Amino acid sequence: MSRIDFPVHLQALVCVALLLPGVPALAADTTADPIAFAAVTNAEPGSTVISESQTITGIDTSVPISITGGLYSINGGAFTGAAGTVTSGSSVRLQEVASTAFYTSTSTYLRLGSPAVTSTFKVSTRKIDTVPDAFTFAPRSDAALGSTQTSDPATITGLEAAAAITVTGGGYSIDGGEFTTAAGTITNNAVVRARGMAGSAANQTTTVTVKIGGISGAFKIVTAAVAGPDTTPNAFSFAPMADAAIGSTQTSEAITVSGINASTPVSIVGGSYSINGQAFVTAAGSVRNGDSVRLRQTASTSFSTKTTAVLTIGGVAGSWDLTTAALDNSPDPIQFQSFRNLGPGTLVVSNTVTVSGINSAVPISVTGGSYSIDGGAWTSASGTVSNGAQVRVQLLTSSAFSSATEAALTISGVRSVFRVANVPLEKGKDTLIFASVAGVAAGALVTSNEVVIAGVNPNSQVSIAGVGGTYSINGGPFTREDGVVSNGDTVRLRLMISSPATTATTAFFVGDLGGSFSLSTAAADTTPTAFSLTPNIGSDLNLDKTKSFTVRGINAASPISIEGGTYQIGGGAFTSEPGLVNEGQTVTVSLRTASTYATDTALRVTIGGVSAIFKITTASLPKPLIDPLNAV
Repeated sequence: MSRIDFPVHLQALVCVALLLPGVPALAADTTADPIAFAAVTNAEPGSTVISESQTITGIDTSVPISITGGLYSINGGAFTGAAGTVTSGSSVRLQEVASTAFYTSTSTYLRLGSPAVTSTFKVSTRKIDTVPDAFTFAPRSDAALGSTQTSDPATITGLEAAAAITVTGGGYSIDGGEFTTAAGTITNNAVVRARGMAGSAANQTTTVTVKIGGISGAFKIVTAAVAGPDTTPNAFSFAPMADAAIGSTQTSEAITVSGINASTPVSIVGGSYSINGQAFVTAAGSVRNGDSVRLRQTASTSFSTKTTAVLTIGGVAGSWDLTTAALDNSPDPIQFQSFRNLGPGTLVVSNTVTVSGINSAVPISVTGGSYSIDGGAWTSASGTVSNGAQVRVQLLTSSAFSSATEAALTISGVRSVFRVANVPLEKGKDTLIFASVAGVAAGALVTSNEVVIAGVNPNSQVSIAGVGGTYSINGGPFTREDGVVSNGDTVRLRLMISSPATTATTAFFVGDLGGSFSLSTAAADTTPTAFSLTPNIGSDLNLDKTKSFTVRGINAASPISIEGGTYQIGGGAFTSEPGLVNEGQTVTVSLRTASTYATDTALRVTIGGVSAIFKITTASLPKPLIDPLNAV
């Protein structure tokens, strides 16, 4: 409803009438004047757009306000999408998110008053840019009459979507593809080349025009000033290459083009070529006098096989022959070092040998032991090995003294033997009694009982045999060096055994006397003695708490894992990843306390199937301090 101005005397009468009993009051005006919000064009897709401010008129009381498709703000307040109320004279702005698509319109609808008056705020996104930045091609001069010329590459920029591409006067190529004259499409950052034919007269210019999204780039080709260009080069050739590895990629030496005075066509069959160190290509092109050209081809996948690449320049051809090496599957002889004076039942690893003299994978097998290639797993199964591989052999010595053991490794029919010999100790000479020890933990260093020397000459020579064995005289340091003893001296032996379920032996000699000391390990036991972690009660908030314990009851590396925290072994880095732990190592677990009072946190650590829980309870909520004198 529109506002009506009354004369002063009539206004007074109206006021009196409103105060008289039985006279109805005038109704409030709740119909707002329409608002026209200016439309926004060329907005960025997905951008937030805010309208100009408009003032609400035509009402004399508070009226409803609501919106669809956007948000509104009253008198500079926060934008909202919730329904509300508004009064006359208030300023209102609208906010809308533009469409994410190009050249698309969206609208926000504001409703005011009762009955509602609807105002529209329209936002249109800009058109997609299909016009590229300016581009050009360097002109080509001194072209041979009638020759085909290809431009340098031009990179197209400034496009937001695929644009149309056409050509006149020649052809074009996109990103190294085939040249074409047909219309097509191109995208931003694509690389374009133009190609055209030189004229048939001297000093003639022909033009190839590439047009992209309304922008043109010209490639001008100017023929040489003299009418009879020489495009027949001097003869050239490439030195053949032999003994190439099968399937390998090889590159020829470079030749220099000579004897021409104009751009000359070049093409290849059976390989690719490079001009002046540029990328190798297979497509036909052109060269100039003084250019350097190299060839590349892939060798045959068969031995003793020749392949040929043929390069043609201006009708003159030059070939490059590439021949693969002959098959060589006979390795060079290898030799293992022999071992002597080993203890019975000792696991012995040979020196490392390197396979050489072959150029293909060949069979490998072993008898009497096992082998490892390049540090891999030990195996006794037949397999294959290649040139340059490093191989070791291992075997277990005989359980008897005075015996020899050997393992034979065969590579492509060539047999090499790894031989070991035990100490020559006969039972009749086993007069020094060192008690064998069974059930030893793997990795343990064990010292024998003490033996008193008797019945020998003064200063009799002593020696020890067997991998890892040492001896001590009269409590002195343990050694492997030869020494001397006399009657009444005491001797102890020491030996380490590294693997579960195995036996190791060392032998000790004094003149004509001898004795042996043997260790045997029990089967691997990775189940530790039960362990526990004392809970922590009354802890402060947000602290890292640790607890340590020592692993006992295993004789081999046991798996360890954790849930809810981290751990470290022997002072190493804290981690939550699974790992391995050994007998006697200290494990420390770490757990973060809760961020609230009277709250539990916990972790679980598991070793070899045995678990323990570390629990932390934060302190109770502190009681307030009381000041009875001041009643605070």
